Amino acid sequence: MPDLIERAAANSSGKAAVITSERTVTYDVLFDRARRIAGALREHGVRPGDIVAVCTRRDPDYVASALAVWFAGGAFMPLDPGLPEARKEYMLTTAGVHVTLAKGDVDPSPSMKLLDVEQAWQHEPLLDPAAVKADDPAFVIYTSGSTGRPKGVVLTHRGLAGTINALLARPVLRARPVGLAVCAQTFDVSVFDMMYTLASGGTVVLADPEERVDPDAIAGLVRDHGVGWVAATPTWMHMLVTLRPDCLRGVLAICAGELLTSTLVSLLLDAGAVVWNAYGPTETTVFTAIHELPEAITGAAPVGRMLAGEIAIIVDDNGEQCPPGEPGMLYIGGCGVGLGYVGTEANSASFIDDPVYGRLYRTGDIISQDETGLMRFIGRDDDQVKVRGFRIELGELESAALEHSRARNSAAWVFDAPVLGPVLTLAVQMDDLDAEAPEATLKRELTDVLAARLPEYMLPGRTVLLGDWPTNPNGKTDKAALRALIDQE
Repeated sequence: MPDLIERAAANSSGKAAVITSERTVTYDVLFDRARRIAGALREHGVRPGDIVAVCTRRDPDYVASALAVWFAGGAFMPLDPGLPEARKEYMLTTAGVHVTLAKGDVDPSPSMKLLDVEQAWQHEPLLDPAAVKADDPAFVIYTSGSTGRPKGVVLTHRGLAGTINALLARPVLRARPVGLAVCAQTFDVSVFDMMYTLASGGTVVLADPEERVDPDAIAGLVRDHGVGWVAATPTWMHMLVTLRPDCLRGVLAICAGELLTSTLVSLLLDAGAVVWNAYGPTETTVFTAIHELPEAITGAAPVGRMLAGEIAIIVDDNGEQCPPGEPGMLYIGGCGVGLGYVGTEANSASFIDDPVYGRLYRTGDIISQDETGLMRFIGRDDDQVKVRGFRIELGELESAALEHSRARNSAAWVFDAPVLGPVLTLAVQMDDLDAEAPEATLKRELTDVLAARLPEYMLPGRTVLLGDWPTNPNGKTDKAALRALIDQE
């Protein structure tokens, strides 16, 4: 990755690399700062293969720090300064971090050996960057784990370069040199929008946390800087297209991280946006498949076809490859598959060395793929439940609920009622819940939508409509908070 970005930077001298509402940093300045910080890192004992935490707000210094870690030969680990101290401490400890790049306003955790970014600017620049190999660690992203503890995923330079090169080859994106970054640094898409833009010789506009949730501020950034593309969750896209659709005309909207509904596709297209659906687990380096959506659809959007260098293997319960159209468990192989999780726990269950396809990642996603390679998301294997003796994919129920014209988000689960036993529960976020139609009418409409698409045994025993919807820092549905809100009633 450093070579890919430096080649682009050599042709972009004097050009804006990073823009915020407060300042603009050129490629020359960005790379000078990165080399100086890298020199300070080396003096502090950072060596090739070390993981270095970057604990700053997402600003030009954050971008320079990430590059600096690469120049020193290490892998950077985004560490949100706003995370709870116990979580930061857990991440630092499990990742084996010895040096943390931060600013003066960061409260150090016990495991932090702090290197102040602004002081590091005064260091002599590192003139002999470490020789980075393709399969060396590039970055570490922590994701939520099924055990209740986050898991640190180690991704390689080969994987990130593969994803970026595959998308550099797409003219629709390449023709848009200015990208808007709105994702928190703990979301893997934040690594893509930062590093793809630099590798393309373009400009990344960083929205601060307050701007990310302010549609008028976002519209101003798009207008003032000629933003051509943005990658974000469908939840964020829905917020923007509902409140400021005017700012999306001509913008490439890359939807990632959640199910993309036909309703949102139509809203984005009506606003004049170009729409892509992007799919990929964190463990396979941000994006693995892309689907372009030039026109309105019915049902959930396909997750797309695999990017160059990626492999999709779909198998049934017996471990046999599924014929086209038959759903099964998706295993991903190819250049994007990560090295595993920090430590060894859960690696053997998730990462597999196959004698034919090489290293594979078991996604947990139930996928169908047609003869052309187009994939559709069916559900999660851990979302498969039994109610009244019937096996139900919760993802299928959630997808069907989003066919209601006002539905924005949905989540399904089984609630163990003290007297009734397991109750299939569906929560749906509705636009303008209190504005026009009464809740009872909306529930009847939703029941009709579900009944037209699902067998009777998949219809929920309890349906809850909401106006507000809990999300986690990455903008995805916070199912734990949602269940706590509804199940305690």
